[in-house]
Amino acid sequence: MPALGAWGQDTGGFLDDRDPAVRACAALAPSVAHLPRATDVLLTALQDPAAADRWFPEPLPLVDGCFRFALLKAAPDRVGAFEDLAPAAMALVPLANDHTVDSDWGPLLVKAFPDGHRPDLPLTTAQRDLLGAIAANDACWGNIADKTLWLRKAGLPERRDAFRALL
Repeated sequence: MPALGAWGQDTGGFLDDRDPAVRACAALAPSVAHLPRATDVLLTALQDPAAADRWFPEPLPLVDGCFRFALLKAAPDRVGAFEDLAPAAMALVPLANDHTVDSDWGPLLVKAFPDGHRPDLPLTTAQRDLLGAIAANDACWGNIADKTLWLRKAGLPERRDAFRALL
């Protein structure tokens, strides 16, 4: 199914398939990116990212890494505000770690703070929840991946203690 979308085929007819994996693959296609139903399918799939990863025991062609990464890559551009993505973000962060920063929690931070964190403005509930979940996840704070780029893009502190102090 990802290949159909990559080839420019209309996958809209699969958005209501009985299989959630088929629906999710259909929703990834650029041809349906403008459809609210496709966005709903992506956000629903991201509510249980571990289950979405189990849908395909073998890697899919044209999908790099875990299936949840493909879902998350498509979702931010299809929602207006981070608040629309926040429930999915809260489901994703427990699976996040240093190795996945480029595919999950980094892009989530940038969506939550598109103009960078502004200390003069209070955090929204969704922003506070995201920061709290990331701060609490020890796996995100090792020295393996370069999370610095993402933290800088979001205007957030690079040290965990300073990050936590925002809460």
